[in-house]
Amino acid sequence: MQVADISDSSAPLAAKNNRWWQALRWAGILYALFAVWLDVDWVLTQTRLTQHGDYGVTLRSDPALPMGTLRLMNVRPGGPAEAAGLRDGDQVDLLDRWIMARTPSPGEIIVLRKGDTEIKLKSIANRGPLLPGDWIEGLYTLLPSLQCAFLSLFILLRSGARPSPVILGVALAAYGVAWFDPLPPTL
Repeated sequence: MQVADISDSSAPLAAKNNRWWQALRWAGILYALFAVWLDVDWVLTQTRLTQHGDYGVTLRSDPALPMGTLRLMNVRPGGPAEAAGLRDGDQVDLLDRWIMARTPSPGEIIVLRKGDTEIKLKSIANRGPLLPGDWIEGLYTLLPSLQCAFLSLFILLRSGARPSPVILGVALAAYGVAWFDPLPPTL
């Protein structure tokens, strides 16, 4: 009685699939490292170990205001916002809305519209906390992101390019990046 050996016919397909899962595994590792970098960069900024830009004002959305209009809070004395004539409670439109999604760099310029007037603010170098008094609360919001990133790194490094752990590791890394939202931004 002869037994058919089918291992030779499926070997090229298995090797091709393994290369694909290996590539996805390394992409997941890089993505998880990116999630860790986001968290570490935020913590370093909050603990004054890195320099960031400061516009001398906090912008907050207000449900009572029209969509896209922001209210100024905490206009700091001697800052660029005060020098531009802005005061607490002023209502402005931020023309570059994407700027609120990241930490400003020193020397970066944003454009605000107050009524019909456009005001340009240039950030100054600052080593103070980005959100004064709130960095502990922000750190608590980062814990799920950091845990997801480290767990995904552990799973991906130990996965050996097996499909189930690779999918789980990449999903955890994506969840860790999506969870990264420390607090409402301050400018």
